[in-house]
Amino acid sequence: GWQPGKEGGDVPCDNGEKYFGLVNVANTCYVNSVVQALYFCAPFRKAMLRNLSEDSEDDPNSDSLMTSLAELFAQIDSQKRTVGCLTPRQFLAKLRKANDLFCNAEHQDAHEFLQFLLNDILESATKREK
Repeated sequence: GWQPGKEGGDVPCDNGEKYFGLVNVANTCYVNSVVQALYFCAPFRKAMLRNLSEDSEDDPNSDSLMTSLAELFAQIDSQKRTVGCLTPRQFLAKLRKANDLFCNAEHQDAHEFLQFLLNDILESATKREK
C-alpha cells in the first residue's frame, strides 16, 4: 500500500514490492494498464514466474505470449530499485505477432486485450499440460 511521505508526496511502503511503470509506446496504455493489474495480482504473478522457471528450452510454448509476459514480470522483479519504469518492447512485439488487431498505433480496448491475453494464456497452459 501507499503511505504519505514526509514532504507530502506519496512513497511506496517498504514491503518488497516493485513499483514500475510501463512506458507508453504508440498508444499502448491499454496494454500497460492490464499488465500492471495482472502484475499486482500476486497469485497470478507467482504462477507466471513459476511457469517461467519450469520452462524447458525444447518446450514449444517457450515462444508464447504467456512466456513473454512471465519474462516481463521477471524483469520487473529483478530490478535493484523499488520504483522506476520499463519499456515492454519484447512483450509488445510478441503481442503484435500474436494478433493483428494490436499491430497498429491506434487505441484499443483494455477489456478486449485482457480477454485475448487470458484466452491465449489458457491455451498455452492447456497445451503445456498435455
